[in-house]
Amino acid sequence: MKAIGGYFEWEEPQQGKEWHSKALRLNSGRNALEYLLRTGKFKSIFLPDYCCDVLSKKAEHLNVRIIKYEVNERMEIAGTIQTPGDKSLFLAVNYFGLKNEYIAGLKAKFQHLVVDNVQAFFAEHINGTSSFNSARKFFGVPDGAYLYPFNDPDLYLEEDDSSARIQHLFDRLEKSPEAGYEKYLANEQLMGNIPLRKMSAITSGILQSLDYNRIIKKRRENYQFLHENIGQQNEFSASLPVNAVPMAYPFLSIRKGIREKMIKDRIFIPVLWPELRTNAAEKSQAYRFAEYLLPLPIDHRLNISDMDRIIKLIA
Repeated sequence: MKAIGGYFEWEEPQQGKEWHSKALRLNSGRNALEYLLRTGKFKSIFLPDYCCDVLSKKAEHLNVRIIKYEVNERMEIAGTIQTPGDKSLFLAVNYFGLKNEYIAGLKAKFQHLVVDNVQAFFAEHINGTSSFNSARKFFGVPDGAYLYPFNDPDLYLEEDDSSARIQHLFDRLEKSPEAGYEKYLANEQLMGNIPLRKMSAITSGILQSLDYNRIIKKRRENYQFLHENIGQQNEFSASLPVNAVPMAYPFLSIRKGIREKMIKDRIFIPVLWPELRTNAAEKSQAYRFAEYLLPLPIDHRLNISDMDRIIKLIA
């Protein structure tokens, strides 16, 4: 039985053109944030309560003060927040790649707006802001992120060497996701500690050769098919905006056992930010999303038949 979801296998080179050719090529999204904090000499950063704790850890490591703000049921800013100072970054997450229009409206409100496009690789950069993404969330590569900094690059960086972090990609390609899973976990641990460097030559070569238009079409088709069939059962408003290219389909439900049923059917769903189940306030939207939201796979490896398998386990 075909496995659905989970980490990516090695991405076979195709005939394509680099999507973010004008951006700075770095080795990870979290290191892109470090680059911004170091080069901008920012003293504080506003972070949403619903986000990965690696962002907080990066800020803490650089002695940058963290100010948390809450998100609402639409994954947007809840209520009003204090105006950030001249040396403050305001970070907004483009959740699942669905918040392009909303985030564009934030530009006028914040002097130093940085957009976390880790879940929105294809999102267009907004002039006057900074933004970064993560290639590993969308493709079978060992590292990689693109950063649009506020100013021209002025920090010397060495090129990353990812040759020791690729075996899990080949194991999934030639064997199975289960065969390379332990290596994948080990690689995730390594990625949490790699220093800020340029994107590796391996990743850069792959990202300059993918058929991005085909990938976009697949992702949107799969997402829309899921929404048309299980959208009424979804407690999160997940309509697909025009031109959005989503990372996954965010299915929110308090029903128990869905994830377990899917694992038995070799459908692998990531657990987003499990630390929030402990760290977030129990009545917050961040806790609700961390506890009950299932990011259903819709990536370019999959087709409508695969989506049907997912639907049958939910309907």
